[in-house]
Amino acid sequence: MSVFAVISFTVSGALGEMGWPILIALFVKELLMIAGGVFLYFRDIIAPANKFGKVAAFIFNTSVAFAFFHKTVSPWHIWFMSFALVLSLASLFQYAYLNMYKKLKQKAAAARDQSEGSSPSSSEL
Repeated sequence: MSVFAVISFTVSGALGEMGWPILIALFVKELLMIAGGVFLYFRDIIAPANKFGKVAAFIFNTSVAFAFFHKTVSPWHIWFMSFALVLSLASLFQYAYLNMYKKLKQKAAAARDQSEGSSPSSSEL
């Protein structure tokens, strides 16, 4: 939804010359979120939501609503949306670290421990 709202604001000129960079960054972020979700899905890792992501989403959605009043709040709506986008990108990297890096590392360590535990040790031979 937010991508389509930002597309509308960009095409209408409500975001000025900052519309296209904001739109491209948002689009890339959304593609990375989809790719990360597919990546985690096929590795049976569940990525739970956290407060940081919820706050970032709330602020971004609020900035989209704020942009409807662009004629009276200009240029603050662009600053607000840029700030919200930075929070969304930070949330993406936090999710990537917590859900991809740490959980994949834990899963690899568990698999390694399981394989070491199932093979006979030299003292058992």
